[in-house]
Amino acid sequence: TRRILSVGFRPVAVAYAADGSKAFAVTEDGVSVIALTGTGSPLATGNVLLTDDPTEDADTRDVSITPNGRLAVVRRQGSASVEIVDLTSGTRSSIDLSGAVTDLDLTVAGDRAVAVVRDTAEVAIIPLAGGAPDPAAVIHVTITGETVGSVSIAPDGNTALLYTNASSVDRMTVLTLGATPSYRIVQ
Repeated sequence: TRRILSVGFRPVAVAYAADGSKAFAVTEDGVSVIALTGTGSPLATGNVLLTDDPTEDADTRDVSITPNGRLAVVRRQGSASVEIVDLTSGTRSSIDLSGAVTDLDLTVAGDRAVAVVRDTAEVAIIPLAGGAPDPAAVIHVTITGETVGSVSIAPDGNTALLYTNASSVDRMTVLTLGATPSYRIVQ
């Protein structure tokens, strides 16, 4: 059976909960939650706003949804904050970093995010397993002497590769994630 659903304004991406129970349409005005199981499914069950600013340019946002469908993690171009949005309650909180966040990645399990700030070589490891974290729970690491503008987390969720493609640098940083993160520079 084919069903047409109305979701928020101008959908730009779709994500799915790992258990297949929900889909999430990232739109210009927020995240539309779509129930994929149950009576009458699929069914749009709500739209969670990502901003109070109706003029915000959605093209400057990078939105990641955790695999359990609980949180949206938002990076905005030029912003020094990472916003965490609870997709059940709509509650928004933010983690402030030392400068504009240039990239953000989630572990496959969705239990943490890693954000990087190119201008200061700051890396923030943001725990997500318990929902939106207290800012004091975020681990901040500075990669002294390196330029790290992008991040890619390995599938095991224990290692992140930090690099830049914005300048001619022949080194990358391998960051081991954990209670006490450590890193090494590779040519």
